[in-house]
Amino acid sequence: KLPVTFPMSIDDLPPYEDYSMQGRTYRYMTKKPMYPFGFGVSYTSFEYSGLHLNNTKIKSTDSTEVKVHVKNTGKIDGDEVVQMYISDKEASADVPLWALKDFKRIKLKAGESITVTFTISPEMLEMVDNEGNRKIEPGEFEILAGGCSPGERGQELGAAKLMSAMLTVE
Repeated sequence: KLPVTFPMSIDDLPPYEDYSMQGRTYRYMTKKPMYPFGFGVSYTSFEYSGLHLNNTKIKSTDSTEVKVHVKNTGKIDGDEVVQMYISDKEASADVPLWALKDFKRIKLKAGESITVTFTISPEMLEMVDNEGNRKIEPGEFEILAGGCSPGERGQELGAAKLMSAMLTVE
């Protein structure tokens, strides 16, 4: 899986003198990349389904579990890196479009499936406000799981469709 995002063109990057994060990395890039963060190829294929949150409404001090079903739909045994991203939909400051919060490498035989579990801790829901303070704001968070970072380009290249669910923090 790719540890970086490859832009379509160098012209898609912000000016070198611009030190803001806007337009940089998978977390802030709005232009379609050539290859997105987390993308990779395999000799087999995987399918994601049934993303489920133990609680869809939590307090800012609570944790919750996320489960997603992963199946090797190909004819060859293979490894997959299941990635979990979180997107803060109501932040009062500029925050990433989404951020990788956890991942797990799994091995599946051809046709085999497994349920992968992640724990969302309060720290994973923190944002940095305009004064540089870390805090958790109440609101809606989108939880995504799949084999590539969110965005249509990964699917265009053959990555499995990401699963998503909404989490409300009170």
